[in-house]
Amino acid sequence: MTKKRGPSDDAEHSSKHSKRRQTSESFSFRNPAVQVMVGKQTGNSTPRTFTVLQNLLTSDSKFFERMLQSDFSESKEGIVKLPECEPEIFDLYVMFLYHGDIFSAPAVKTKQVPNEDGFKEKCTLIDAIGLADFLQSDAFHNSCINAFLDCCNEYNSSFRGHQADLRIFKAGVPSLIKLVEDFYVYSSGVNWFTEEFNKGTLKSLSEHPEFYHDILVQSLRLLDSGGRMGQLPWEQNRCHYHRHVGVPV
Repeated sequence: MTKKRGPSDDAEHSSKHSKRRQTSESFSFRNPAVQVMVGKQTGNSTPRTFTVLQNLLTSDSKFFERMLQSDFSESKEGIVKLPECEPEIFDLYVMFLYHGDIFSAPAVKTKQVPNEDGFKEKCTLIDAIGLADFLQSDAFHNSCINAFLDCCNEYNSSFRGHQADLRIFKAGVPSLIKLVEDFYVYSSGVNWFTEEFNKGTLKSLSEHPEFYHDILVQSLRLLDSGGRMGQLPWEQNRCHYHRHVGVPV
């Protein structure tokens, strides 16, 4: 997933490029490397091994810091196994470690029509946010949230509905759940509940009543205060959905 830039993005691109270069130069390739075996053997796939600099992993992820700076066998052998993770998703994490960012949603003047490709890309980023939560990497989480919002903007659609909700619940990341709640409250039409009910896709309503209760309460508060005004919350400040050191999730 790559992000194209236009002429107006030159200054920003230059700044980001410098930042990425400085980030990569701050790590010595003479440092020890770790083999991370991702995925498990199934009928259609086999585990994939990633070789990653140890200090990149331990400086970014509390999970890897504990795993590789302790008496665990992983620290002694230099091998970490993540059987429940998908190689495609971990590949995004490695991209982030070496480049300081992940890239998604090519910038175009005409927004694309919401389609299956957009939904798949959002699902990939949702899984990446779940991985960031597992690895306890705040920086990767924030980068994935930004890419997810860029993708929503690119495909001119947010991420909601029965299948989307199930994906969110599976990830189980509080800031992501909050973002999707805001999608419902601030960008859904008044008929979203009726449409989903008529399609028979509200099974998740009975499974996660607190999620929809929060949406209802926030919607009523919004109406009581005069309705939607100005920019949407994720347009005003993405930090609402980011993680920062010392700030409770």
